[in-house]
Amino acid sequence: MMGMFLKIRIVGMAIPLMVSLSAHAKEVKVFRFSFEIPDAWYVDGGNGESRLYASGAKEMYQPPLVMAEACTSTKDIDCEKEADDPFPYNRVTQKESYQENYKYLGCTGSTITTIARDGNVVERRLWCKKAGFSLFVTKNAALSVTYLPPDQSADINEFLDAIASTLKVR
Repeated sequence: MMGMFLKIRIVGMAIPLMVSLSAHAKEVKVFRFSFEIPDAWYVDGGNGESRLYASGAKEMYQPPLVMAEACTSTKDIDCEKEADDPFPYNRVTQKESYQENYKYLGCTGSTITTIARDGNVVERRLWCKKAGFSLFVTKNAALSVTYLPPDQSADINEFLDAIASTLKVR
């Protein structure tokens, strides 16, 4: 009986990573950006607001979860210039930089990767076993996405790749 429980648990943990399956995903919008997340997830925001919170957990604010925040350039804010700090809009802990957020989340030994995406979008991705951040930058706009997986065995890059593959800028 214990073995069956473990198999069911493992299968249950894999479901949140199936973002790229359009039949089981829904599109959410954060300012000029949109991307897909699992259809069964709870979403707060996602109708064009500047912030989004989405969770696949049964309890609020428990992993797996996605937090996203967008910036659109104005006369006072230059999103492209501020994107020199890879994650200036991420306010997970109200800290001043992504490095402080990472320390707060217990991440050490993280990796930053820059990826050219379709539509003149550049992604800067930072991850460790406990969390992943992607910053998508395009002319006059930026979208910061934070992903906290259900556990450390989850493939953070697979999840962020699924979001990136469905990303649209309007």
